[in-house]
Amino acid sequence: MRTTVNPFFSNLRPDMVRKPENMTPEQEKQRLKEVSGEFEAVMMDQLMKEMRKAVPKSDLLGREIGQETFNEMLDGEFVRLMVQRGGLGLTQQIYDSLAEKSGVATEKGSSSPVIRR
Repeated sequence: MRTTVNPFFSNLRPDMVRKPENMTPEQEKQRLKEVSGEFEAVMMDQLMKEMRKAVPKSDLLGREIGQETFNEMLDGEFVRLMVQRGGLGLTQQIYDSLAEKSGVATEKGSSSPVIRR
């Protein structure tokens, strides 16, 4: 069965990420999941930065020296928690795309990957 993949991710290739030699299929699946989650986290972090830029700056409460650093750290924690809880769903789409191209596939209707060779 073939998994439908978002066209946005159609240019992703497994060789874009270095793969250690002698990796077992289970290790490969785990690595693809981790890389997919990290990629979603980077995208969400960029989204949070752009959203933060859209909020008008105000001097009503004054400008604290560490406020910008605090906001970046807070946004990073928000992103980490959002990705842990499923995020925007990009992790699964990225994983499906990479898995399909590397011979690791997911059965339709199941979230557990299966090896296809």
